[in-house]
Amino acid sequence: MKDRYISINKRINNIRNNHILSMIDKPNASSHTYTYNNPNIAPDMLKKDRQYDSINLSNTTAESRQTNTNMQVLLYVYEGSGYEYSLSHQGERLAYFEHPRTGALHKHEFVEIMYVISGSFSQYIAGELHTFKSGTFVITDQNCRHSDYISDQNSSVIYIQVKADFMDIMLNHSNQTNQLQNFLFHALGKQKKEESILELLPNKSLSKEERKYLRSEIDFTMELLLQENLLQKEHFITLEYGLLNRLLSIMCTYFTPTRHSASPEEKEQLILYEIERYIRSNYQHVTVSELEDVFHYSRNYYANLLRKYRDTTFLEYVQNVRLSEATTLLASTRLSVKKIALHCGYENTTFFYHLFKKKYGISPTEYRAKFI
Repeated sequence: MKDRYISINKRINNIRNNHILSMIDKPNASSHTYTYNNPNIAPDMLKKDRQYDSINLSNTTAESRQTNTNMQVLLYVYEGSGYEYSLSHQGERLAYFEHPRTGALHKHEFVEIMYVISGSFSQYIAGELHTFKSGTFVITDQNCRHSDYISDQNSSVIYIQVKADFMDIMLNHSNQTNQLQNFLFHALGKQKKEESILELLPNKSLSKEERKYLRSEIDFTMELLLQENLLQKEHFITLEYGLLNRLLSIMCTYFTPTRHSASPEEKEQLILYEIERYIRSNYQHVTVSELEDVFHYSRNYYANLLRKYRDTTFLEYVQNVRLSEATTLLASTRLSVKKIALHCGYENTTFFYHLFKKKYGISPTEYRAKFI
């Protein structure tokens, strides 16, 4: 493999300068995702004259962070302009999204080690937004529901996904006996009662020079691990094993862990947040049965959540979302009231008039007149 990068930061600088920036002025780039799959990716892959194949843009990157192997390493580079670049053994991917945005709520069947290389990166965990600065490790437990929040600032993140049994082998041969190891054993035990993550920050006792050396050591190790996972040449599993052990040793020695876990109430609020987000995105046709299919909880559970935290029923909540959208369309478009009613999920215009006047005290026509 020629022209190897000496650190993960060198690779990211190349991606930004020779790849992402070259796409910003590409015609209609904002409407496509560009993929170019190549399991044997060399560092000189980023060419300005590369031909791209376009596919439909997906709504989330969560599905791309799935693995069927013992270990997968993924690099994500986020540009504040909306471009998101990812690299893994499966190939490269360049997508455009409106920023800021919140990804879909998801969980893993593996342990995920995230490292913020540059900028900062945020995630909703247990209903609370956590922002992790550059140089921070975050280890996400199995079955911990979370969602990514992508800001309009530049950042880069690397994910190391490790299957539970593979991590178990590593820990059984490790002499580390601190909170990090306890957390990992907890994750491998597949205990679903507690959803938790571990945030690791450099020890405060480290000097400026020690911190600088530590960052360079991590950047160098991350690049080697990414290269081995991309190329998967002979003995790559043994090399990955050693490099990951090196990273775990660094974390145990030079980092201070803080656990973030969810109380039962926080879990409920997180689920409610996702339900509300789904309803707002699908208000025209959403049903309780649809929520059961998507989130796999009973309709009584959703009803209890809405009553407990919003003091409303499912039907009332959906109607409020629909009517709110109707006010926006009445004030900002010239669509007829009938078309607006249909757009908001009401085939019966008379019923729409009745609900609108009941909520706002005036008819849709009278409401629109206020903005003429």
